[in-house]
Amino acid sequence: LVVLGAIAPASATTGDPAESSSQFVTVSDLDLSAADLAGTYASAPGGPAIDTAVFNAAAFGVLADNVALLNGGHAQVPLVYNASVPEGLLAVGQGDIVGYSESPDVLSSFAASGAVDAATGEFTEVSNGGSVVNLDAAFEGLGVQPVTRHILSQIELEVGTAASQAFVEAYSGASGNYRLDGLSLQLTSPLLQELPGVIDVTLQGATALAQEVLEAALPGGVLPLPAGTIPDIPVGVGTLVVNDASLTVTAPNFNGVVSDVMSTPGGVAMVSDDGIATVNLNTGEITIDLAPLFGGGMNNQPANTEVFTDANMAAISAAVANALSKTTPLFATGVTDALHATQLGMSVDVGFVMAPNSATPNLNNLTVAGGTLTGSGSLDHFANGTSVFSSTLAQTPGLPNCARPLLFGVCLAPTSVIVGGAILGINTAVPTVAPDVIAVLAQPLMEALAEAENAVIAEIEPLVASVYGEITGAFDGLMPALATVVINEQSAGDLGPDSFTVRAFGVTMLPEFPHTSRAHIGLASATVLAIADPSVVIAETEVQSGTTTAITGAGWNPAGGPVTLVFTNEAGDPVGDPFTAEVAADGAISASWADSGEARGGVCL
Repeated sequence: LVVLGAIAPASATTGDPAESSSQFVTVSDLDLSAADLAGTYASAPGGPAIDTAVFNAAAFGVLADNVALLNGGHAQVPLVYNASVPEGLLAVGQGDIVGYSESPDVLSSFAASGAVDAATGEFTEVSNGGSVVNLDAAFEGLGVQPVTRHILSQIELEVGTAASQAFVEAYSGASGNYRLDGLSLQLTSPLLQELPGVIDVTLQGATALAQEVLEAALPGGVLPLPAGTIPDIPVGVGTLVVNDASLTVTAPNFNGVVSDVMSTPGGVAMVSDDGIATVNLNTGEITIDLAPLFGGGMNNQPANTEVFTDANMAAISAAVANALSKTTPLFATGVTDALHATQLGMSVDVGFVMAPNSATPNLNNLTVAGGTLTGSGSLDHFANGTSVFSSTLAQTPGLPNCARPLLFGVCLAPTSVIVGGAILGINTAVPTVAPDVIAVLAQPLMEALAEAENAVIAEIEPLVASVYGEITGAFDGLMPALATVVINEQSAGDLGPDSFTVRAFGVTMLPEFPHTSRAHIGLASATVLAIADPSVVIAETEVQSGTTTAITGAGWNPAGGPVTLVFTNEAGDPVGDPFTAEVAADGAISASWADSGEARGGVCL
């Protein structure tokens, strides 16, 4: 039979020629098609034509099924993931999960699952919540050692909103669509959580290191400053002459550096430059946002797009390393702050020399007062001239009682009054004048402490580098062995080899491990089947000349008009005239053909 002008649809299976089904959770060797798990089924002509169902999270949560990760039923883990244990494979927390199936006739089917409208199967807005695939459930089957579990104790794949749609129309074949909003990895590392404590211990040792550096610059923590080191200070009616001085330094204390950093409101989170990795030092968690690896979103990817390709794995490892590398500057800032908060004390012996003055000639060029200037503050205070200084001065013994010659036996300028006034002026001027003068002394100390700062940071850097090297190394080794993750997963369908299934998301556990069962978990599955190739059936394969044979068929498109049929001989030449058969609404055809003797030797329809 030669069919003129026909378009062939997808191929059909036995049973009802059109079927559709949806199932939110699919797991190898488990039947999770129940209605309370959003399982639906429709068919034509047997019906029902439409079926809808809503996912019952409570019903899923009490399932007691196990999944065998290795052949022979070995390495069994619970299907339902309980994060408090933690144990199990899958937790479903996405809200508004709906299943929808529709097979209105034998020529078309439609199915949808996940965040879809219960009346139409169309995608809805983003649902709240999400689902979690616990990949570390395969640690036991994979034989992951305790030392590796200390580096990475948990690996969870977190899925936001998932949905899928599958379509098949007469003569156009099957196709699918999906939606996946939010896909990330959540890693938990006890080693990372211990890092701040390790840094804290290192900083305690660094306090001693800083003390050694300061001891080299200031033996005994005291810097003697001989006369002339600090310039004399003009004050009012004379000059404050600076004699011997000493600078006392209290060694920096790093005890609070780690606690101050770790008490940052909201926790200490470092984000990689590309936005892929976020590292939380408080919890030891590493979040990998997978969307940037796919241009910012998981949707519109080709069929069967694998997530953890070699290129993506390299990008993830680089992002984790980049985020963790920001740990050193984080604590280095605390180290710097602690060093610059180093407390200094200064004691300066001073004498006040009166300047030549015709009003007080008896005191000219005499040291009229002596005492001590004392200063205190942090290294920064001394360096920027904001340290706090005070003075304790007293009149020098043995001075003339009068600062000028007596007039008619009367002293008009008692020395005690003149010197007392000068001391008052000095006490007023010292807090503002002395810090600026003494600021220059802080520079050598700043240089010594900068050396200490570099030494301390050099102690931290290898610790951090070692941690992120171990984490990325463990991740690179574990992830390909644990699971293969595919988005927009499309395959021969759940309704038989001639059907078509699309899943928003699929995970195959232990894909390359010896004796693996390749246990598969799918989310948001939609499957369709409809008549594929239009059929023509001859009721009798052998007829006598002059008799009539009945011809029937199915799967034809009513919109295409009558089907033209013709018999041909072995050479392909027409035998008799072409004839037509009308197409019924359900795609069936019916006709008859009378053999006038031309079919002798056999013909093909």
